[in-house]
Amino acid sequence: MACAANGALAYSSGHGRTPPSQLDPARIAIEESRHLGAPLAPDIPLIAEDGRRFALGELYGKPLLLMLSYYGCEGACPVANRALAEAIGGVRRFRAGEDFRVLTLSFDAKDDLAALRSFAGSLGIPRAARRGWHFALAAERSAIERVTQTVGFRYFWSVEERVFVHPAVLVVISPAGRVARYLPAASIGARDVELALIEADWNRVTSSGRVLDLLAGACFSYSYKDGRYVLNLPLFAAAGSLTLGAALLILSFSVFGRFRKKEQGGA
Repeated sequence: MACAANGALAYSSGHGRTPPSQLDPARIAIEESRHLGAPLAPDIPLIAEDGRRFALGELYGKPLLLMLSYYGCEGACPVANRALAEAIGGVRRFRAGEDFRVLTLSFDAKDDLAALRSFAGSLGIPRAARRGWHFALAAERSAIERVTQTVGFRYFWSVEERVFVHPAVLVVISPAGRVARYLPAASIGARDVELALIEADWNRVTSSGRVLDLLAGACFSYSYKDGRYVLNLPLFAAAGSLTLGAALLILSFSVFGRFRKKEQGGA
């Protein structure tokens, strides 16, 4: 699947506009089959909003929603982050900061703490969604490359338009630090986030016996065509067939039993 904004290209403009393009979207398409399950090294060095250095692995242990952006952007990046905040605000089964974490990480080596703070402050993220949400810089150029190469995130600077061209995608990371799912940022919803969190943390969900989460994980599956989670219709069809078959079998035994009793009573 080619993950990009609106199924095409994400132009992160410094002028709040989305210019037209003749660019082939395949140039930045994420090859999901190659990167799903890939481990993100826990020792990747990052810089937090307060200037503190920390390692990416410090955010592991719970599902992590990773949004790659750049802080000089006034177009696609803030739109994607606000859409994520709105989706998180609609999640009812899990709480940000307690059940999962969020990381917006800049892929622009020129970004600094002033740009980070300005970008984060301009989003107007509600306090409830802001809990557990980290904005960060890569502590060194190689750190950016390690993250983007692991998740398959390709981007480049358009000299003509003076913008970064990149996918607008949310990367869901498992508690162990592995790539679990990609969600198109342009169409992300609360249900998609909720189901992606269940999928990313499936081992904990199954071991804790949370029936509602187990049912949700089984009844919905990710549709690459639609870019979201949809009802698992084959599962319902199979369950329906199994139920019908069992009902017919029970009915057959019941009819046979009554017939046998009638025969024995008439003998």
